[in-house]
Amino acid sequence: MRFVSRCNLYLDYVKRLASDKDSALSEDFFIKIEVSKMQARSVQKITIIGNYPLYRLTVKDLINELCINNTDIREFPIDNKLTNHISDTDIAIIFSTPECPFIRQIINSDIPDSLTIILLSPKRFPNLKTRSPDRVRLLPTAISLQHAKQYLHSLLIKKDIEICRSIENSHLTQEKFLKDISGLTSREIQVFHLISEGLDSQEISAKLSIADKTVKVFLNNIFKKLGISNKAHAASICFSHQYASY
Repeated sequence: MRFVSRCNLYLDYVKRLASDKDSALSEDFFIKIEVSKMQARSVQKITIIGNYPLYRLTVKDLINELCINNTDIREFPIDNKLTNHISDTDIAIIFSTPECPFIRQIINSDIPDSLTIILLSPKRFPNLKTRSPDRVRLLPTAISLQHAKQYLHSLLIKKDIEICRSIENSHLTQEKFLKDISGLTSREIQVFHLISEGLDSQEISAKLSIADKTVKVFLNNIFKKLGISNKAHAASICFSHQYASY
């Protein structure tokens, strides 16, 4: 049973005893219970959701490191009970990707004013539009530890949403999102993955049965669309995309 419920039961019990003329209970006792009730109501309920326990533990440790008092932290994996997990919470920190149908269901619903959702994603959410835009925040999974601490401190302790917005919109934060590869053609995606496997242009040419010049055209298109200049960077991006699933 929750602490507030216990306080209510004790208060009712004490009041009944106090109505008895033989009772010697002091008014100070009532005051202490009322203070306890107020403290219980001020508890921030934080729900951390993601399929990797290590990620959930990292966020939990950050919150504890900030010495944030009166926090009730819960952890869950992503599943079809996501709506239930966040129905009774103040802040939901969710590790996810734009492809997750449960996340889409949440952000497209009416989010209560009492709830703030922080999405931690390796990728940007294209055209992120919600019915409650002020209630949904987006941060890259690869956000620096320094910025993560500053963000949580501003959100949970200082209650300063403007600082949170400045961190979200800063160049240092935005560059942590993965490059968008949705603009690549199916053939370019093939070349993209073969680069990550360490194949050179001639090997890619033989693998796909295309001319060397055609491979170079695909490579130039990939570099231009992703804003990069070499195969090593392309391979790094490909590896990141392969492991960025929750």
